[in-house]
Amino acid sequence: MVRSPRVRPVIFVPFRLPNVATPDVVRRFGYIFRRTLLDRGLLPDLDRLLGGDEPRGGASTVRLLEHVESNLLYYSTAIIAAGDAAARHAALAKLRDPMNRPLTDVIENAVVGRMGAAIALPLRSSAQLPPEWREPLAAYQARPLRAGDGFVVTIPHPGVWVSAQAHEPMQRQADAHEAAG
Repeated sequence: MVRSPRVRPVIFVPFRLPNVATPDVVRRFGYIFRRTLLDRGLLPDLDRLLGGDEPRGGASTVRLLEHVESNLLYYSTAIIAAGDAAARHAALAKLRDPMNRPLTDVIENAVVGRMGAAIALPLRSSAQLPPEWREPLAAYQARPLRAGDGFVVTIPHPGVWVSAQAHEPMQRQADAHEAAG
């Protein structure tokens, strides 16, 4: 038996990237950096910065801040997603939807995903969807589940580029090794 994922409409809200690569910001959100640190080898550097053991501008602080700066988008969205819900609500209340309603009236204040410099916030109900989207969503949700059905979700993103490079097949390398030995 296969269970279909529940389709939930969201709105993507773009945000400006704050400068989170400062010692003060890392100290303020240390609990988030500890959970989301991409390079776990930098945990001792983070501990030194949070504990105040590292002098300002020390090598481990510089190394940690360079890492945060090079992954600014990731850490910014992590702070927004895990940060203070009340502060996020206050910021979202300043934004309006296409029908000029405060965004906080149509969304739930819970970050369910992120894409680039935007966070995904679920709509309170599918009634807030544009009319051209309501019918297809209702039809999808009303359809009985079929185990063999597949579906495609298209999400715009900056892109991933892959290139192929020629190399010697594995078998030839193994044969050459045996002949030399």
